[in-house]
Amino acid sequence: MEKPEMHGIGIDRDMARGIAKLVILSQIKKSRTYPYALLRCIKGHPFLGRFVNKSDVYNITASLEKDGYIKGSAKVTGGKLQKMYTVTSNGADVVRNKDKIIRRTISDFKKLIKEEFNE
Repeated sequence: MEKPEMHGIGIDRDMARGIAKLVILSQIKKSRTYPYALLRCIKGHPFLGRFVNKSDVYNITASLEKDGYIKGSAKVTGGKLQKMYTVTSNGADVVRNKDKIIRRTISDFKKLIKEEFNE
């Protein structure tokens, strides 16, 4: 199936990455975890798995950490250093309000599209 594109940017991919942020944050809230486990979760999803790759997961976790939604700590497992993530109180608030966030985002998209086509 061909992806719809606009100006060379895959719309489905951009939306999937945004949704992946909420999914990743929700997974980390459920239990402390590391990026590779998150990647397995995303790859198993029928929609997200088609558009979100390994570098996206690492970039999303780095972004969530930078923004204060998750906190990383180093852990040695099997002689390898792994970065494990836990959710912060700000991240927990986002997960708790994700339904509101999603509804508001959809509403904003609808308004934007309606305004663009009514000019």
